[in-house]
Amino acid sequence: MARHSLKSRKMIQNLLRAGKKYRAGHLTAYCDLSEDSLPGRYLAAYLIPKLTGGAVERNRIKRWLREEIRRVAESQNLPGMMALRFNGMAEDTDHRSLSSELDKIVEQIRADG
Repeated sequence: MARHSLKSRKMIQNLLRAGKKYRAGHLTAYCDLSEDSLPGRYLAAYLIPKLTGGAVERNRIKRWLREEIRRVAESQNLPGMMALRFNGMAEDTDHRSLSSELDKIVEQIRADG
């Protein structure tokens, strides 16, 4: 099991408690819109519960999310801090659907500005 520093745990807890919440399909994003970031510079946490599936499935979803966040960050300015939570079963999703769900969340974030 990966151990996270106390600082990163507190960051994630603060985002979950006080961050702006966006939903699309299986994804929920918690963002700190007050935290400005430079293009390509952001902090992201990926929360994939064990109910999603086995370790292989959870790691696959994390890998897909990291790839999609990098893709989006190249073309758009993301909030400085965000936590992405996957809700559902791994067997109910694929890379393409995660990509479109993340695009919808980014559109919602941009609308809030």
